[in-house]
Amino acid sequence: GDVSIHRVDIGALARAMAKAPALDERETELAGEVSGELHIQHLDLQDLPGARLTFKPGAMFITRGTSRVALQTKGATIAVAADALLIPKIVIALETPGGLGGSATLSGTVESIFRDPEFQITGDLAPLDLAMLVGVVPKVDRASGVMNGSLSVRGKASAPDVAGALHLKGGDLAIRGLPSAITDIDLDVTASANEIRIARGTAMFAGGQVRATGSIPLTKEGFGRATVELAATDVHVSPADG
Repeated sequence: GDVSIHRVDIGALARAMAKAPALDERETELAGEVSGELHIQHLDLQDLPGARLTFKPGAMFITRGTSRVALQTKGATIAVAADALLIPKIVIALETPGGLGGSATLSGTVESIFRDPEFQITGDLAPLDLAMLVGVVPKVDRASGVMNGSLSVRGKASAPDVAGALHLKGGDLAIRGLPSAITDIDLDVTASANEIRIARGTAMFAGGQVRATGSIPLTKEGFGRATVELAATDVHVSPADG
């Protein structure tokens, strides 16, 4: 059979699943819509590995504040057949009203999806302009710099081989409440199945340099306890009055 999904309200779903937002959070509530066509060729709940179905996404987007995330590859067919999930190259665009932003791509397969899933998924983050953080992340008044990255997930779901990297060069951030802007940010982050690690992080702050390293363990329950080491040289901060 065929199922048409037409302009399902993401914001309404998010509000139904979450607690009531605080007054200062309402301006950045999630909103958006999902549309698409689901075609079910065969579906037997007693024989899920034999399922055959396709989903062809239509207009899909999410907004928060002044930024928008939208599916750019309309009409691509995501398929389930022969106990496998097939994901074609999908492009997701990240945009702000001024035309700033970037895009991410995702593609790959998941074999034995209903029994012992095995991943072959890759993704890439095209150069992303940090200026889009303004209006999305609270208290960020100014942001600049370009971030890019990549991610691959391969192997069994029980023991995946995850390799990811995120790079930022020459970034600047002005965060409300801090005594100084954070400038000349250089950041290299890596990810594996076991942890997310700050391999290298440097920035200028309050007249001096700050260096950072750290990691966050990844467990079956989620994130473990993060550890971060900071070292500052020639940083000058005056105590606030009162």
